[in-house]
Amino acid sequence: MLTKYRKTCGRYLRTVKHLQARQIYKRIQYKISRPRPDCRPPPQLRAYAGTWQTSIAKKPSYIPPATMTLLNETHEISAQTIWNDPELALLWRYHLHYFDDLQATNAAEKITEHQTLIKRWIRENPPGIGCGWQSYPLSLRIVNWIKWLLTGNLATKAMRHSLSVQVCYLRRRLEYHLLGNHLLANAKALIFAGCYFQGKEADHWLNLGLKIYQRQLREQILADGGHFERSPMYHSLILEDLLDVINVLHTYALPTPDYLCQSINAMFTWLQAMIHPDGEIAFFNDSTLQQAPTFAELLAYAKQLGSQPKLTPISPATTLAQTGFVRVALDSNVLLLDTGSVGPAYLPGHAHAGTLSFELSLAKQRVLVNSGTSCYQLNTLRAYQRSTAAHNTLSIDGENSSEVWHRFRVGRRARVFAVNVEHNQDDTVVVEATHNGYQHLGNVIHHRRWRVSADEMEISDEITGEGVHDVRLWYHLHPTCKVAQIKGNTVIITTTLASDRHIVMVLPEDVDISVQPSEYYPQFGVAVANQTIVGVTKTQLPYSMITAITWKQQ
Repeated sequence: MLTKYRKTCGRYLRTVKHLQARQIYKRIQYKISRPRPDCRPPPQLRAYAGTWQTSIAKKPSYIPPATMTLLNETHEISAQTIWNDPELALLWRYHLHYFDDLQATNAAEKITEHQTLIKRWIRENPPGIGCGWQSYPLSLRIVNWIKWLLTGNLATKAMRHSLSVQVCYLRRRLEYHLLGNHLLANAKALIFAGCYFQGKEADHWLNLGLKIYQRQLREQILADGGHFERSPMYHSLILEDLLDVINVLHTYALPTPDYLCQSINAMFTWLQAMIHPDGEIAFFNDSTLQQAPTFAELLAYAKQLGSQPKLTPISPATTLAQTGFVRVALDSNVLLLDTGSVGPAYLPGHAHAGTLSFELSLAKQRVLVNSGTSCYQLNTLRAYQRSTAAHNTLSIDGENSSEVWHRFRVGRRARVFAVNVEHNQDDTVVVEATHNGYQHLGNVIHHRRWRVSADEMEISDEITGEGVHDVRLWYHLHPTCKVAQIKGNTVIITTTLASDRHIVMVLPEDVDISVQPSEYYPQFGVAVANQTIVGVTKTQLPYSMITAITWKQQ
């Protein structure tokens, strides 16, 4: 019992020590202080000076009169208690409060039904009560309601009043205890409300939102254009937010700050490097499909707003030094590598223990993939999806390279160093990186080297340190790929999308090889059967091994 207590205390200390002092203070304040809702009459509306451009449409989720499908999970929502039903996952309830269906592709067919649903929300969610009044869902709902009104729908007196109450409440509950993408979402809601309403108070909301954006974008968008939480999904969501802000400022003929355009250009450049040939994002950290717009949708939206992002041509080797990712593109094949930290020290909540993992696409087919993200609940599945074993890298003694725990917490963190990327004259690319995430196991250090050409890749793993350790290699296949044969240390892989593609993986001779049934999580609430190739050895350190992967057309 005492040992378990010490272990738990140590984990908390390793987590909390990275927080900023203001986060701790604001967290306490956020927990104990509940502002009294301000129910004064709403400000007057600001007159349009331009035209709202149709924003990126969402996938329909509401089937009138009372069915909602969110995160690939469907529930009947006629009961008043549905908004805060503890039997439903918190993330599902959050999405219920977002009102994303107001922006659905078929929203114009459901105007009356949406009006009824909005009236229901106002009636069944008294100010300040329930998860719908938490700051993040509050922020997204404010924006969705205002977007819906900007498309020509009429606001009732009750809706305008509710919007004003919501914004006033949010203004006093900004998420400075979390920072990151949450605070940016809060700022976006203030900007939208400050544009929609007019007067001294509305101007304060607008100016505060822009001030937060200016300060936070300077910190959160790194020099390589990536968002500092290192999640391609959240990066895409924030880029959409910036485009929405440009849209609403244009609608009211308000000036567009230069820093918004600069951030948008940089973020497009980063995102272009972090997508597979199929046009979708890579699964590093908390990332999944169908939650954020695609690169193509974002680019089309930017052009619709009159913006022409200056995209840098993709080179054979693209290094995103600040976020720590590397893209290798030779012929039609793409390798994406994670050679960076788990995220900002004070905000690693969306980080996975996937240091030195990678994803591989051959032509437009994903072959080796990280496992993805399908839930945020506190359960064994969430723990697995954040674990080292769910990524294409190696684990030692069954531990994670970074101490991911709970839903969004990280204690001990792997530090990556000695990163080097070379594009050689023979048209090969060599990437090297080292991390110390297992140093506590006996000064254990993991060094990985990828050597990539147009038709093969060699992965060299060198582990230094002391003692005897269990080492496990993990290679996760996309569901369209299957192991056809294992002969000795050679694995033959077939693909369903390209029958002429011949993939051969040769693992180290001194490891025990097995193919395990596993799952791939491409969306929230979705699990698809796949296979994982596992290589296991128990060895004295130092130890080195090589995995060779070749692909050629027959």
